[in-house]
Amino acid sequence: MQPLNWNDIYRVSEKRRVATQAEMERLREACGVLPVGYQEFISEFGFGEFDSILVMHPEDVFGQINLLRESLAEWRCMCQDFDQPVMIPEQSVEDAVPLARTDWGDYYFCTPSDPGVLRYIWRGHDSDSNPSVLPLGFLNPFIHREENQAPEELGQENLVFDAFRDVFKYHVHLSGSKISPDAPDTLAILTRDVLDCLRPNKVVEDKEIRITTAYVKRFGAEVDIGFRARESQFYIFAHCDFEEESNFIECLAKLKNDGYAIDVVS
Repeated sequence: MQPLNWNDIYRVSEKRRVATQAEMERLREACGVLPVGYQEFISEFGFGEFDSILVMHPEDVFGQINLLRESLAEWRCMCQDFDQPVMIPEQSVEDAVPLARTDWGDYYFCTPSDPGVLRYIWRGHDSDSNPSVLPLGFLNPFIHREENQAPEELGQENLVFDAFRDVFKYHVHLSGSKISPDAPDTLAILTRDVLDCLRPNKVVEDKEIRITTAYVKRFGAEVDIGFRARESQFYIFAHCDFEEESNFIECLAKLKNDGYAIDVVS
């Protein structure tokens, strides 16, 4: 069994969101003893997506605790119904803490009643699929060991880490002399004006105007420009990376100078 060479892991961005001291203390208090390599991993890489593993942000950790515990409780009941051995105690089910997950609902978790041990459970677990132990923890999350069996490397597909980044959310309502819910081309005009502000050096193409009720990915942000018929309200909704927030604020200022009334809702 070998730990991963972290120098072999490709980082999508050097920017990363690491735990604050307060978040780390809260995680440590919940887990009792942090799993092997966990603190080192999130200090080096932060929170984000590693191959198919989502190393969860503290908000998600505590937001999904009950979901994990309910899943483990269902698994224990299934084992009992089928007279299968239950390899972790009930207390570990009741105080389990998720630290990572996959897109399809598997969890990597630890528990204060079994300190320092990282386990993995499949979302579609059967009564005979006990949570496996990761003997190297976050030093190599691809090596699993089922009860009384030799460690097995499941194999990673890509040693790529894509870090979560701080994102600012803006919800903007627009009105004013340039806005007319009754004019059929108002949304197209608004869309062109917004994209012109965000991308002053790129010509806005007609096909872009037609897709703006979906998300337009641009300049490190996702921008949704649309119209809510029920409220007769035109809006811009944007998720911006922190380094692009100033660009979006400048965009709103330009729109205001162009005759739009801007109301930043959030």
